[in-house]
Amino acid sequence: MKKTSYWIYLILTRLSLIIGFLSWSLSKKRKKVKANLTVLGNASILNQIKTFAWYNLYWTEFFFLSSRLSTKEILAKSTLHNNTDFELANKKGCILVLPHIGGWEMAGVLLNHNSRNVAAIAESLDNKKLQNWCTTTREKKGIKIFFNDDPKLISKCLEHIESGGILCIVGDRALDAKHVTKHYVQDYKSNGKDQTFVNLATGAALLSIKAKTDTYVVVTPYVRSGSTNKLSFVHEFIIDKKIEVPVDGNLKERIDQINTQIFESFMKYFKLFPSQWHCLENYFKEESARCK
Repeated sequence: MKKTSYWIYLILTRLSLIIGFLSWSLSKKRKKVKANLTVLGNASILNQIKTFAWYNLYWTEFFFLSSRLSTKEILAKSTLHNNTDFELANKKGCILVLPHIGGWEMAGVLLNHNSRNVAAIAESLDNKKLQNWCTTTREKKGIKIFFNDDPKLISKCLEHIESGGILCIVGDRALDAKHVTKHYVQDYKSNGKDQTFVNLATGAALLSIKAKTDTYVVVTPYVRSGSTNKLSFVHEFIIDKKIEVPVDGNLKERIDQINTQIFESFMKYFKLFPSQWHCLENYFKEESARCK
């Protein structure tokens, strides 16, 4: 990284962490963060402050800095930790389920660099200007975007996977204290047409069954850089073990089994990186009620 760019990066990342502290002190979301961290077993004030700080770092880095970094510079900030049979060079289509941990969107950048055709499902926003800005930023990094309110979403996703592409789905926006909350689309069909997902967690399970493809949970937390790397933080790209897609049972039972595996994997990484989980909403309903 050029010296000027490095100092801009250094200043803005540190500033985002400071803003994170101010966000914690002013935000009405403190109780929500505390409730979520309580479930994870570490709701200290320091951890709560860190949660806001890491969240601000993610926004600063991905949406404002990564567009100014070359692919080489981004990859210098990435390290792959593969503890499963997933291979970046494998051209077989698959599904990656991501929780909002650390610099999670950098997973798409790394995969795209490895000549993988990457698409992601994004939530449609009421603010279309913000939606267009986020979409443009992501697509500049080679990530194709499908929106969850697209009536042809399921067919587009299946076509993408069958062509050898990787489909990324964020699945941690529908949790309770025991599992990924299961909202079912009635037979997920109406008048013979595919319906949009009620939530993306169920969508990951449903597509795993329909596409008959491999599914993995992936996290991309920030870790301190080594002495050989001038950048302050790097992204550790961690691929968890493959989700086992059951072939027996009815659709609801099979979705339940997949969601249970996804939830267990998520909880493992939430506990490893509690302050890096972007947990600013009520995810564990019972604990949220106690923390009001």
